[in-house]
Amino acid sequence: QAYQRAEERKRHGVEKLADPAPHEEFRTQVRKVFYADKEQAEKRACAARQGQSKQTQVDEGGSQSSVPLLWKIDLPEVSTVLSQRGILPASFVPVEHPHAVVLRLDSDKTGRMPEASFSEESLSAMREALEALQGEDLELRMTEIVIEENVACAVVELPPIMPCATRVPHVTLGTKPGVPIENAADLLERVKAGNDTGVTCIQLPKPRPLTGKLVLEYSYACTQ
Repeated sequence: QAYQRAEERKRHGVEKLADPAPHEEFRTQVRKVFYADKEQAEKRACAARQGQSKQTQVDEGGSQSSVPLLWKIDLPEVSTVLSQRGILPASFVPVEHPHAVVLRLDSDKTGRMPEASFSEESLSAMREALEALQGEDLELRMTEIVIEENVACAVVELPPIMPCATRVPHVTLGTKPGVPIENAADLLERVKAGNDTGVTCIQLPKPRPLTGKLVLEYSYACTQ
């Protein structure tokens, strides 16, 4: 009887192991997890494709168009000077990217094209010279600091080979908040004309050398 009971338990155990129910339940759970993961993966892939499609539409339908704005000489080392305390009045904001404009290609605030005063031949020669110098390191000299209540700037001497349409070559150093940096050009033209009321002009005892790079700046607009 003991042997018979042992055989029955053994047979029952084998039958239990052979019972498809627990294995089928396990397989069902595995399939659920697998298909759930697969569904999530498909959703993520679909979202990624939609994102790429939207980006393609932006790239194709809303691409940026670039328009030449101005030729300028970037002067990053001026920022180092401006970072020193006491260089500018406390109420002034230093210019973030100091530069000297040599030729504007867009209209000014009055709607006039600055290049209009040049003949086509002169303008063509200037552009050709600037294109040849693009990206070159250039040596400038800061000769004078000019300050009035809203703006501070420095007059600079350009290399002899550098064409320039700006009447008084300069780099804007800082302005009061909300004051356009272009006001420096108006200030210097006024001083050059002899009207220096309310203006402080500081001639440097010795010109300060500056190194800059000539670049062509573009304006970008999103088009549909």
